[in-house]
Amino acid sequence: MTVALETSSAGDQAPPALEELLEKIRRYNPEADVAAVRLAYEYAAAAHEGQLRDSGIPYIEHPLQVAKTLANLELDTATICAALLHDVVEDTSVELAQVESRFGPEVARLVDGVTKLSQAEVDHWDGGDGPSLSRGILEAEVSS
Repeated sequence: MTVALETSSAGDQAPPALEELLEKIRRYNPEADVAAVRLAYEYAAAAHEGQLRDSGIPYIEHPLQVAKTLANLELDTATICAALLHDVVEDTSVELAQVESRFGPEVARLVDGVTKLSQAEVDHWDGGDGPSLSRGILEAEVSS
């Protein structure tokens, strides 16, 4: 199933958290494609419209926090776009082909990779006291 998602027009006011993210990106990379980041946020927010986490927080807040973390690491815009979009393929009716069509193959590959990592975490590290995926990756790198 494919879905056509509308994003807001350029005149709409962006949430303050998004503006903070865009400003942070502009500070470390004045040439960054912040329009693509804004579009990724709007696309993800539209895809997650009405969805809430178990905590009651809007679903879009998690991808936005992930994107902020990656911006703190001064990562490229494709990675930050993927952070904003990483749940749309798993948790909405959006298909990976739609992400690729709108945001390009690099962002789609990153989104697909995160989706596969998420599934690996569930498949291999599921359990209350077991290691997290990031800890498992870190342990694998340290031992190699």
